[in-house]
Formats: sequence, structure tokens, C-alpha cells
Amino acid sequence: MNFTRRLILAAVLMLLIPSVSAQDSKGKKVDYTGTQEVDISVGLPYGPLFRSASIVGDAFAGFNFISPSDIVTGENKTVLPTFRAEYGYNVLSWLSLGAGVNYSYGSYRMLYKEDNSHAWDEWTHLATATFNVKFYWLNRKWVRMYSGVGVGLGIVSTNAGAENAEEAAGRSTKLLPTFDLRLIGLTVGQRLYGRFEVGTLNTGLVSAGIGYRF
Repeated sequence: MNFTRRLILAAVLMLLIPSVSAQDSKGKKVDYTGTQEVDISVGLPYGPLFRSASIVGDAFAGFNFISPSDIVTGENKTVLPTFRAEYGYNVLSWLSLGAGVNYSYGSYRMLYKEDNSHAWDEWTHLATATFNVKFYWLNRKWVRMYSGVGVGLGIVSTNAGAENAEEAAGRSTKLLPTFDLRLIGLTVGQRLYGRFEVGTLNTGLVSAGIGYRF
């Protein structure tokens, strides 16, 4: 929870920078056409939502996610932050094209309903690769803001839907189409910059990272 709160606080504070840095936002527009950007970021884990999201994804990919009637999901879970690496090329002052990869993981302890003893751990790995389009609607010397969309493919690897511990030791892997949506994105800096996003699907609702523009 400390990680979650810190990331949310960082995102909120950085989204306030355009208003706090009024002098910069009122300055001349900067044209970044022809420049490239590479960055890495980490997003809030989906937490309790991760399993719901993975159920939808697994069902869409053709997995049988229904657990046996004598098995229940325990409270113990492990959900990692979502990691992303991305490249972008500023085709125009307001348009960037690029690609990114994302990775997330979640596992849940499965229990026998009769006595709540440990049965096995149910887990899901999700990796995606997307082609991304970002629309910059604020371009200043230190601050840029944008929204974006992305489409691509995801790889889901999971042991969900196992009937017993022996089946749970195996895995199923499938490809599925994926998409991304970024409501509000913010970069602060020139060559070396911080990146913050709110309302992003693939990396969690809030994400933060660092990047380099050249």
C-alpha cells in the first residue's frame, strides 16, 4: 500500500506542475519534431482488479478459468507492479509514433473449501507489445502533456482453471489482441525527463518513470 500511495501522490503532484509552473506554460511553444524518446516506467498493480482483468483476458483467449467446485480463492495474493519500456518518434510537433512492451504478474492462493488448506497457487503472466500513437496538446520547454492510444498483441501464460494440483503444475499460453488508452500523460524535463500518466490501461491507472529525449 505504501508503494501505491507514493505513486498516486507523485502523479497528482506532477499533474499540478503545469499550473504551478505558470511562467513556463505561458512561454513559447517548443517544436520537438524529429526527436526520439526512450523511457521506462512502473505502474500501479491492479491489485484485486488484476484477477478480474485476467479472467476477462483469459476467457477472451479461450482459457477455461472456472475453478473446481471444491476450491476457493484465498486472501493471500502476489501482484507485481506493471513494468513498461517504450520508444517514440516525434513525427510532428503534436504527434508521436512508437512502440512499447509491458509485463505484469499476479498469483492467488487456492484453498480447499472443506478445510481451507492450501491446494495450489493460481498465477497469470501477461506480456503485451503495442504500437502507440500519442497526441501532444501542450508543448513547452519543460512541460509536455498528451493523450494516446495503442494496439497490439498480448501473451497470456497461466495455470488458471486447473482441476487439481497436478494440472496446476502445468501452464497454458495463448496470444490475444490488446489495446491501450492514456487519458492524460505528462513529461517534465528536456533531454532527461520524468513521465507520469493517469488513466492508462496497460500499465495500471497511474504510472511513473524516467526517459531520455534525443
